[in-house]
Order: sequence, then C-alpha cells, then structure tokens
Amino acid sequence: MEAPFCEHKEVKVCYDNRRIILHGGSRLKTILEAKGVTKVYRTGRVDVWALRGIDLNVSQGEFVAIMGPSGCGKSTLLHILGGLTPPSKGEVWLDGVNIGALSDAERTRTRRNKIGFVFQRFNLLPTLSALGNLEIARYIHKNGAGGNGSESSRDLLKILGLENKLRSKPIEMSGGEQQRVALARAVINRPAILLADEPTGNLDSENSQTVLHMLQDLNTRFNQTIILITHNPEVAAVAHRLVEMRDGKIHDRVQDVTYHAAEESFL
Repeated sequence: MEAPFCEHKEVKVCYDNRRIILHGGSRLKTILEAKGVTKVYRTGRVDVWALRGIDLNVSQGEFVAIMGPSGCGKSTLLHILGGLTPPSKGEVWLDGVNIGALSDAERTRTRRNKIGFVFQRFNLLPTLSALGNLEIARYIHKNGAGGNGSESSRDLLKILGLENKLRSKPIEMSGGEQQRVALARAVINRPAILLADEPTGNLDSENSQTVLHMLQDLNTRFNQTIILITHNPEVAAVAHRLVEMRDGKIHDRVQDVTYHAAEESFL
C-alpha cells in the first residue's frame, strides 16, 4: 500500500460538531456531508425516531469520533453514511455524489470503491488466511479483474504488525489480530472514507489500544479519513474531533483545536 505524497499544513480550526471552519484562508475538501438526515422506523402504529435532522460535514483527512449512549442513533447514522440503510429524509453526499440518488447497483459499486467498513465483529472468512482475506477484498474491488496485489497486501499487514500471521487463519489469531486483519481489509483498496462501528467493543484494553494506535497511524501516514462510532470517551479521545449524540440529534459544542491539514497529490 503506497503512501500518498502529502504536504502538511498546520491551521487553526473551529469545530461546532457539524462542520469545520478554517481560519487563515486554507480550505479542506469535504469528503462526506449529511444534510437533514432523518430516520423513522414504524413499529405497529408507533413511529420511532432514530435520527432527527442530522447535519454533518467531514473533511478529507479528518479523524472524527461520534460518541453517545446506546440507543442514541449513532450506529444508524453510520449505516446511512455508508449507504447500507436509506434515510427517511435528507441527503448524504460522498465525494461529491448524492448516494441516495443512486440505483442499488450504483450504490453497491460506490460502497465497494469508496467506503471501508470495520465492525465490532470481525467478519473474516474462516477458511482463508490473513493474506487471503485481503486478496479476496482486492478481487471483489476489481470486480474479478486480474492483477497481482499481493505485495501491497503483505506490506499493509506488516504495517499493522501482522507480518508473522500472513498464512494464519482466523482461528489461529487472537481477537486483536483478527480485528487488525479486518482493518487491513477495509483499507486495502484505499477507500475515500473508513467507517468503524465500535471496533474495540470485543477487545480487551491492551488490544483496544493497539487497534486505536493503528487507526491513528493509518490516518497520519496515509491521510485516511475515518469516522469512528463509540460510547467510550477513552476511545473517542484518539480522534481529531468529537461529535456527541443524544436522542437522535447532534449535541452542539464548540471546540478549538489545532489540525494538521494535508494537501494531497497522489503519485
């Protein structure tokens, strides 16, 4: 996995949880935007409001944590942002494309080409090795086209500290190792954005810290845009920006931080 050439620029920014406001004249590309996203489930004769008009902007290279208690709607929001579930109202724009306006086939292609997913459950193919799980993801991404990407798969597994597990199957790996393979699988095709839903939920504290460090490293080294869902403040603390949710809404809170923006040109 080759790293993009990045020229980093330190800028002062102001977050209000929904958008990024830059000071000093610099601009960051918006990679994901949610506009008035609402989700209502019908249970018998009762409407259950999971999301109530969510507005959210995520810039290229950001690492955003969405935090809230169980039932606040954060996982529903992630599924909508990833094109897995349609909103009842509102729009989601990914890299300049309104994914709600796409056909099922186009939405599937967009997920395959632009979005990486990591879930609490590892979802590895049990009969394949760590390297095999990455290669099948690459094969699907290329829609069955040929090409040998095994070297970049090996390099990525080495970056994630799995150089000794290339030929190991999931049953031969610890939970932390399996989650790192799942993480490698999610980013092997250089997605525009990585969506991680409670990625440390099934891990002990030591393995949780390892996975979080790997997420930070991918963000820093490859300018990988990440949205992380969690209920744990310690997990959320690794991100650039914290978005707090309550009862299907974003809880506004202004936060001033220093953000290392990256101006990219891919070789």
